[in-house]
Amino acid sequence: MDFEEVAHSHSQWKVRFRTAIYRKERLDAAVIGRDDCCLIGRWLYGEGAQRFGASPAFRQARDRHRAFHREAGAVAALINAGRFAEAEAALGNGTPYANASTEVVTALGALRRLVPAG
Repeated sequence: MDFEEVAHSHSQWKVRFRTAIYRKERLDAAVIGRDDCCLIGRWLYGEGAQRFGASPAFRQARDRHRAFHREAGAVAALINAGRFAEAEAALGNGTPYANASTEVVTALGALRRLVPAG
């Protein structure tokens, strides 16, 4: 698992959302809101759970990842509803989305230290 790539991928959602707001695009909010559809989500519920599921760092990363996707799904739903100003505001500092984004990247960093490289 390349945790650097995964963390970067999750931090890029803000850019994707802003692009969707600017272009007034629709997003698949149902999939975005699910924490088991992305690469790390599949690992967290599969191999990762089998190998590291008892670890507090693993459980925290899984919980933070779930919270991130819940907030990301909410932002996507705002965009789909045409509530672009609200969606933009939801991406700002101190919002549930911003906090969840920071927390998932931090938790994935802690998990990376637990998982042997390679």
